[in-house]
Amino acid sequence: MTKLIRYILGNFLKILIYLPSQINKILIKFDPNHFENYIEDRFQDIIDKKQGTNFNLPKSYYDLKKYDSKLYNNENPLKFYTPSRISSERVASLFLKEPYTISWIEEKGGKNKPLIDIGANMGIYSLYYAHVFGSEVYSFEPSFRNLDLFSRNINLNKLNKKIHLISNPISETEKLGIFNIGKNRPAAALSGFDNEVKNTSDLSFSTQSITLDNYFKFKKMENILVKIDVDGGEEYILKGAKSFLNQTNKVSLEIETRHSTTNEIKNILESLKFKLINKLFENDEKSYFIEFWEK
Repeated sequence: MTKLIRYILGNFLKILIYLPSQINKILIKFDPNHFENYIEDRFQDIIDKKQGTNFNLPKSYYDLKKYDSKLYNNENPLKFYTPSRISSERVASLFLKEPYTISWIEEKGGKNKPLIDIGANMGIYSLYYAHVFGSEVYSFEPSFRNLDLFSRNINLNKLNKKIHLISNPISETEKLGIFNIGKNRPAAALSGFDNEVKNTSDLSFSTQSITLDNYFKFKKMENILVKIDVDGGEEYILKGAKSFLNQTNKVSLEIETRHSTTNEIKNILESLKFKLINKLFENDEKSYFIEFWEK
């Protein structure tokens, strides 16, 4: 029934969107600029009114037995700006898509334990961490479409002083390179820097990469959580973070790996005295792994 309702409403919306586009084609002959921009502004106003949507934990989550939060409080909910279907789905599945990540956050996180979130996307895990623990979060996300969502959500939840948003890609060295955006949609994934991720791209631009070694060069840290999820290229990030990870005490790491990279990542982490705690398959095809390491 739900699929049928979505199908009917989806087609109805297609008609509503189709009509203004056809009107534009006629009116643009008489007014080449103003009216088209006016319609776009009106649609954007409607989308932006989604700001402030509270996220509540539905009872059905408990029925599915996939998540049982000890920390999230519906009386003090997170707020999310979700202008696209992808962003809405990410928020709706916050506790379902990667329950192991939420479990890891709640088990290892704490008030005085910073989180380093590399490949933060629209920031749902960074926001959750800062919201629940009130801790500092360093979030790295180069995609400008995701940065827009993330920055709005930081402000919606008044976490401006807790979440530090860094827009440079992280790599092995600091250099100019091409950043490829896999899909030009808010909250989309599958982007990568300088051919480190072999994906097709909708957009690309030249930008400056940084390393974790240099970024945290003058900042002494300990007892931290590090989350790395960049759809490939994780080994380059680790190679540029050896000094930082080597001198940092008490690190809990969650990293996504692939068949082609898991051995290289294993060698790097073991050389830094990390121990593998757990390894999970992320999907049914068993093409991605989620690994948990500690030192």
